Formats: sequence, structure tokens, C-alpha cells
Amino acid sequence: MRRTLRALVCFGVVATSLVACAGTTPSSTTPTRREPEIVILEDDYARALAEARATKRPIVAVTGAPWCEPCRVMRSAVLADPRLASTERDVVWLAIDVEREKNEAFVARFASEGQPVVWVIDPSNETAVLAWRGTVEAAVLRALVDMAADAIYGRDPGGDAGAALVRAFRADASGETKRAIDEYLFVARSESVTASIAVVALTALYSATGDRVACAEVAVREGVKLPRILGASAVALGLDCDPSSALLLRAARDMLRDINSPAPDRSALFAHVVAADRRASDDAAVTRDARAWLAFLDGQSADARSAAARSSLDGSRVAAHIALGEPDAAIPPLAKSERDLPRDLAPPAHLAHAFAAAHKWEDALRAIDRALALAYGPYRVVLLAQRVDIEIGKGDTHTALRTLDEALVLARSLSLTGGYARHRAALEVRRSEWRAR
Repeated sequence: MRRTLRALVCFGVVATSLVACAGTTPSSTTPTRREPEIVILEDDYARALAEARATKRPIVAVTGAPWCEPCRVMRSAVLADPRLASTERDVVWLAIDVEREKNEAFVARFASEGQPVVWVIDPSNETAVLAWRGTVEAAVLRALVDMAADAIYGRDPGGDAGAALVRAFRADASGETKRAIDEYLFVARSESVTASIAVVALTALYSATGDRVACAEVAVREGVKLPRILGASAVALGLDCDPSSALLLRAARDMLRDINSPAPDRSALFAHVVAADRRASDDAAVTRDARAWLAFLDGQSADARSAAARSSLDGSRVAAHIALGEPDAAIPPLAKSERDLPRDLAPPAHLAHAFAAAHKWEDALRAIDRALALAYGPYRVVLLAQRVDIEIGKGDTHTALRTLDEALVLARSLSLTGGYARHRAALEVRRSEWRAR
């Protein structure tokens, strides 16, 4: 636990600003010495388990989906951060696409409503000792991995608060929600250096279990006081639960002026702030904040290590341009993403959205069909529903009805849970209303 606590201090988790520590780099800067990236096994839990057992290392499995923007950031930016390279001798890294049929057994065993999730798995009994929901800055991820590995191998948990946090992680990962909440609350109220982590984990757990009131309350009471490296995440989660919270919106604006807020959280905060501007019908604020959002996204693209990292926030780019009433401006960078990543379904799906917002219906149809040609799993239902909207926008209601029926046939054939189940229910309502016309 001692190395974990040092990492938390050195990366600013327990300070109001990042502090300099020997051998570390602040999260807002690019390391000056490029180290090797971690090797990640792709969609192969059996191989990861065998390797972990043979080498007596825990598995760190990062689950996600190709359409999920935070998942794309985790994979292309966070996991590519050279500061994680030193963890490879201690853990086996695994990436799991939750949409792929071959991963059904893993997803059934390690289930979560939202994505991405970082799971740390004890290979001796295949139980999870950590389930961290959402994106996380690389330095904090490294500390979490160390902490979970310490728990597996019975090393010092770091006093009462450290032991409680380990118990909370285990309970959370195994679905023991009440116990996890109690343990997180104990740590969050302590003077421990791990209190900040407990606050974010508790906010995410309330959000995942649908307790929006408790989620927003924790973010208001504790999240706004956290250092930016974790506070931005807590505030963004709180705004997901209560988008109209004046206190959280004020905190979000303050955090957006702080360069130390992690990139994916900054984009989420910008989205909430711009949405609030639009609800207030404050056109000048929309323009100001959406322009700032785009400037931030441009900076992220310029600093990206790869085409995948550059495209990981494309969905946010579309939203910012649409807020400004200029969806056409999003099309060139999205087209570049599609050229750079020809087997990736996200760029054409985003292009379809931008073309539709610009009322370029034929272009939108071609783009959504390119996305559908690459899609698999239940996300095809979402893309078909997007095609319905495009066809209606074009004025082709006859074809739109056929596509809606196709989407429903597919949705009814699948065992859907969570957001997908709600999406299917919305399609059923839409079809019923269509019949009533």
C-alpha cells in the first residue's frame, strides 16, 4: 500500500493542485521521455487467465464498446500513456469489447450497466476485487491497480481507511451495493489520502444503480472540494444525475478554467455547461462556451498520439458544432477520422449525425449505411433507429417504417438489458404511436 499512497500524493489526488515528485509527470503535460506502451490482450479472457495464473499476476480487464466515447478515450489515450508501462511486470492487461458475442461469458460474469469499467480480477478464484466505472487519469489508474494487487496478495491496506476502501471495492465489484456504500462513506469521511477515490467511486456507484438524488448530493457535498484530477469526474457524474444543479454547474465552470482537469472529464463538463446555456436561451454563452469546447478539442487532437486518440472525442466535436449551428464544420475532421480508421464504425456514425443536422439527407444515409456495414451486436439497433430519423428527415416515411420494423425485429431477437432494453422499449412506443396515426 505504501507505493499506492505515494502515487496518490505525487499525482495530486490529495492536493488542490498537482505537485512535483521525483520521477513523475503532471497529468496535463506530455512525458518528455517516450516509454513503451503496455501490451494488451484483445478479447481473450482464457488466455489472460492462463497467463495470469502462470505468472501469479492479477488481470486488469478494461471493458468498453466501439461506440462509447469514454471507452475510446480510455483505450486510445489513457491505456497508451507511457506511465502505465511499468505496471506490465505486475499485471496482465486485457481489453474486452462487451458487444462481441465471443465475450458473452465474461460480460455475464463481470456485469456493469455503464462503460467503460476497469476490473481487477484475482486469477486464483476469478473474482473481481475492483470495478472502477468511467474514465480515469493514467496516474490514478496506476494507483488503483497497485491498490487492488495489494488486496489480492494480502499486503498492507494502509490502516483502517485503506482496509475499508479495499472492502468497498470488493463489495462493489461483486454487486453488494449496500455494503459498498457503507464502506465508501466511511473512507470518504476519513482524513485518509484515499478519501478522494472513495468519493468518486461512491458517486459512480449511485449513478450506476440509478440513485440520482444521492449521486448529485455526494457530488455537491464532496466532489466540488476534490482536487481536479478526481473532482472533475465527480462533478461530471453529479451533473449526469442532476443537470440543473446550480452549484455543480458553477463548479464545472471553475474546473474548466483549470488546466489540470483530465481531458475526458473536461469535455463532459463542457457538454453540461453548453447544455445549461441552451436551457437558459443564452445564445452569447452558448457561442462562448461551445467555441471554448472546440478549442479544447482541437488542442487534444493536435497532441494525440494516434489516429484513434485523435478521433476519440469526435462525438463531442459534433455536439459542439451543432450547438453553434454549424454542423457542416464538423464534417472534414470526421471524414479524416473515417479515412484514418476504415474499420471503425464510430466515424461514419458521427458523420451521419453531422450530415443529418445539416439536412444533407443522402449523405447521411450513405454514412449510416457504412456504419451499419461495420456494426455488430445490439448497437445495430441504435444505428437502425438513427437511420429511421434520417429517412423521416428526408421525407421517406414509407422506408422509415420498414427500417423501424427491422430495428424492432432485431431488438426483440436479442437479450437486452440496461440502456439497450430502454431503447427497445422506446422503439416499441414509437411503433405503437405510428400505428395510431
